[in-house]
Amino acid sequence: MKLSLNGLLKVSKTEKRTTTRRNKNMNKLDIAISNSKHSKPYYHKIIIDLLVQLVTSGRYRSLTSFKQSSDKLTTKQKEALRRYTGSIICLLEIGMAFHEIKEFLSESETRA
Repeated sequence: MKLSLNGLLKVSKTEKRTTTRRNKNMNKLDIAISNSKHSKPYYHKIIIDLLVQLVTSGRYRSLTSFKQSSDKLTTKQKEALRRYTGSIICLLEIGMAFHEIKEFLSESETRA
């Protein structure tokens, strides 16, 4: 089962360019996860959940809990989502495992 951030970003019709860019980033993320030497069947879920935790500053622990809320991402959170997604893609491509990615991004978040 593949998960995506479609439920995380609620986009209006006027934000079509953003949707295209988001889909492109999510496709790159899906490919990076699939190509990772550490990839497991549950990797999509745990990486998407990590993105949700990072972007919402821990308020939500999973995509499911975020989707059940009525919250929407702010512009700042959407930008953070793009940055974190790009970072995760790069970290997967250099061969990092999930626990290393989580530790790295969590540490960089506390320093910022």
